[in-house]
Amino acid sequence: MFIDIHAHAYLWPCPPQDGTTQFCTPDEVIARYDELGIEKGILLPLIGPETYLPQSNEEIIEICRLYPDRFIPFCNIDPRGIGNASDTDFGVWLNWYKDHGCKGVGEFMPNLPFMHPLVLNFFRQVEVIGFPLTFDISDRIGGGYGLYDDPGLPQLEYCLRSFPKLKIFGHGPAFWAEIGQLETPDDRAGYPPYPIKAEGVVPKLFRRHETDILLRFCIYLV
Repeated sequence: MFIDIHAHAYLWPCPPQDGTTQFCTPDEVIARYDELGIEKGILLPLIGPETYLPQSNEEIIEICRLYPDRFIPFCNIDPRGIGNASDTDFGVWLNWYKDHGCKGVGEFMPNLPFMHPLVLNFFRQVEVIGFPLTFDISDRIGGGYGLYDDPGLPQLEYCLRSFPKLKIFGHGPAFWAEIGQLETPDDRAGYPPYPIKAEGVVPKLFRRHETDILLRFCIYLV
């Protein structure tokens, strides 16, 4: 069975977002899955106001209700929401979405540092609920979306140490670029145009933070 672990869909067609991106309807996603032999997809609600028109978790749950054999729902919450405080209790919401079929959190992409108190508060509660979390990452604060980290991903490693039971799916150019050793820090802003010549930070994080039976730190491409 092939499962697409990172997909987006909107119930109704809407104008292009971020100037160019036109997201598919569920029927369009399924048509593409049928072409490629993909049986199911995990739908990630897009809630990041920095770039996208926020999408509700309930829309994702409804899509999955209409197409239960093809889609699996994730939920998403902006850590600035419900109080914009580092002690906000997200547990009631995370548990409610878990009870309504959601299997994880993502695509988590507030343009805040990984070590921001709001982010750490949210990670702590996602770890408790047992959800995996898919993040997007940026090389800068401002002018885009995604969690910010410094070259070498030290803030991400801090989170891996701080939340040892949190299952994380790494995502985004500033993450993938660190698979290999970078020629300059600026190369992490996109896809480096040169081959991997030496091991970067990401493979080291895989080894350093693996368990006996499973790499809890996962990577994928979409």
